[in-house]
Amino acid sequence: MANKNVEDLIDTIRLRCARQNDPALITEDFVLDTLNEAQIVIVRRCPRLVDLEAHDETTYRLSSAKTVAIGGAARSSNVVTVTTSAAHLMLVGQKVKLEDVDSGSETNAFDGEHTIASVPLTTTFTFAQTGADESNLAAGTATVFSIPLSTLSTPAHIGNIWVLNAGSTRQAGLKYRPLDEFRAKYIPIANEGASEPTEYTRQGNVLYFNCPASSDYNGLYLHIDYTPWATVLTNSSGSTCQLTNSDKGLILFSLAEIYDEIALSQPRFESKALKTRALFENWLSEYEDYNTTCLEELYDG
Repeated sequence: MANKNVEDLIDTIRLRCARQNDPALITEDFVLDTLNEAQIVIVRRCPRLVDLEAHDETTYRLSSAKTVAIGGAARSSNVVTVTTSAAHLMLVGQKVKLEDVDSGSETNAFDGEHTIASVPLTTTFTFAQTGADESNLAAGTATVFSIPLSTLSTPAHIGNIWVLNAGSTRQAGLKYRPLDEFRAKYIPIANEGASEPTEYTRQGNVLYFNCPASSDYNGLYLHIDYTPWATVLTNSSGSTCQLTNSDKGLILFSLAEIYDEIALSQPRFESKALKTRALFENWLSEYEDYNTTCLEELYDG
């Protein structure tokens, strides 16, 4: 369910800190900023949080390879930088195969299988290759043999991901693994045995799955249930927070930020800021545990 109208939240916060008649220091814009910062803190701690009032369900065909067109490649000091014509969705440590990528002086100069060393941009990646400095025109393809899927057009809560067969029958749910643990376990991903994906992680708006190069998915699909992050609160009278049951946390976080601001000129408020921030952290831990437990029972059980 949705939370209070933003004006009600602001009025509550000003009343709680006895600053309802202080539009100079505790301005509406300042409180809006603290509320939006609170939303970010909450959703980052609760990566599978779902708003049951608004969600999207999307199904993607699983494939063991993804190919993108190359818009250019250049070798400098034994490092090749490849620019793709669209987002490549690749990870450091993945194997990538280049085909028909010529240099100005050599046919297929950049071809072959390489290990991705870095991903500076969504449309560039690098790998090591010994050779003279070279560059090419826009030609050729790059294929990566696992599927990090860019499924989210905006930041979102992930409610559920599961594998479907061709008849849309649910096969198994995927479990979330934090990014650092996922990298430690699955990169380079080619080291994993052939199987359908069982775990996923996220980095920004991109989801990654443990799909090894040798897997044959035989027409399987991934079904992803996700909810966009709560919209940014604005001065509009209709602006409403969309984080389910989070009013208490939003208010506590905003109050802590306000007490910090007041403490700059009135140091006695420092203790209030610390106490209120501790209350927020306790609330957030309980909120995180509740959502994690509920979703694990619903999706991972």
